[in-house]
Amino acid sequence: TDSQGAELISVSEPIDDSAIGHLMQVVIQAISEFFSENLAWETRKGQRQNAKQGWHNGGRAPLGYRLTTITDSHGVERRTYELDPDASKIETVQQIFHWYVNEPDLGVGGIATRLNNLKVPTIQSAKGWHSSTVWQMLRNGNYTGRKVWNQRNSYGDWLPMNEWVWSDPGAHPEIVPWDTFEKAQTKLEAWEAERKKKQEERGSGINRGGRPLTGKNGIPTYALTGLLICDNCGSHYIGKPSHRYVKDGTAKIYRRYVCNGHLKRGQCQTKYVYCSTVESKVLDALKSWIGRDVANREEAETALESIRLAHEGWGSTKAELEAELDGLNAEAQRYLDLVGKMGSSELAQERLETTEQKIKQLRNRITLHANQEPISVEQGQMESLLTVWRNLWGDAWGQHLWPGEAMEDHWWLVAFRHIVREAHFSADQKLLRIRFGLPINISKEKAVEWMQSWEDTETIEPWQGPVFTWDEEIRVEKLTLN
Repeated sequence: TDSQGAELISVSEPIDDSAIGHLMQVVIQAISEFFSENLAWETRKGQRQNAKQGWHNGGRAPLGYRLTTITDSHGVERRTYELDPDASKIETVQQIFHWYVNEPDLGVGGIATRLNNLKVPTIQSAKGWHSSTVWQMLRNGNYTGRKVWNQRNSYGDWLPMNEWVWSDPGAHPEIVPWDTFEKAQTKLEAWEAERKKKQEERGSGINRGGRPLTGKNGIPTYALTGLLICDNCGSHYIGKPSHRYVKDGTAKIYRRYVCNGHLKRGQCQTKYVYCSTVESKVLDALKSWIGRDVANREEAETALESIRLAHEGWGSTKAELEAELDGLNAEAQRYLDLVGKMGSSELAQERLETTEQKIKQLRNRITLHANQEPISVEQGQMESLLTVWRNLWGDAWGQHLWPGEAMEDHWWLVAFRHIVREAHFSADQKLLRIRFGLPINISKEKAVEWMQSWEDTETIEPWQGPVFTWDEEIRVEKLTLN
């Protein structure tokens, strides 16, 4: 049984709670991990060899090429690139590299805007050109006539050019000369170094998932990423912007949440929802709670009942562990008496050592359990604390007015990550169930200091102690594009 209470049952191996069962589980897990890692290594080895020989490793062909099948010298069919019959696509690629290399003040965003103004089609024409599309094209070494692989790590970050895997020249037709490609990489790397330098100088917050709180322009975004759960499939919603291009070629950006089960795995049929819709409803729920002063006694009683039940469960487990320890101590004493009577009995000595090891492990569990004793709070303390929190949030509301769709106030973003424990979105996206949580082992002075620190905080450390939680349900009406 693991730390979460899940039990592993095997129909082919003797896995139980005995010492042999634990050993078998460790061995099986190690073997499985070895085979998994070995398979991944062999797969990457094959892809590396395939790329070095100039063959295609999967995915669609870059703009300017199309995929074709040829037979190699061993009679094996291979996939590679050939030039697209549409010469305008090849010219677009060459023009992008020419602009970027020969116009020092022109960046990838400027090129994307220029292409949109010229109404140059993309592979997905309806979406228009974006700076990330131009960036990836300028980074694509396949345009040099060489097959390139291993340009990014498993996190999607670009690797240095000296770590890329290249085939020999002539693997497929060249669109961009090598010297032009090298000049583009030099400019891209210089820009990336400058961007990272500015980001370090500015600093970026970290949310509870370890990701930046702010976007590239320093404006906080997607306060509920990792906290908003889809009731339809159980996946989390993540932040994903959408772009709509207007007549002058500029893009209007809409912040929205999308179910990860729909976006990554296609297993969920829910649609996106605009951030302003969800975030404003969370604020409405919080504002509603702030105004319910008369509910303090009822909420305090509910919270205390939860704490009481937690104490009962904790005490029951403690009693069970102590009873188990008494049994093991008695068992160890019997084996000790047996060893004294029989002398050097190997079997009795082995049983004694096994029992003593179980006693040691159980005492560690008892110590760990003792450190997890729930906090004790009296009715008056809880009611007083709820009043303190309501007053503090009421004051905060006046000092940090909700900024609307732009989510420009860093304080509110940090506040969301601290107070919202999780939020569930119904399958029809019409009902939002939010669980809020606030510390209950904190003084008023500490609470004030804690909330004031959110203005300039760079990292979020979730409150480790016990919390008072409450749930709110609120109806949601979707917003439409303007």
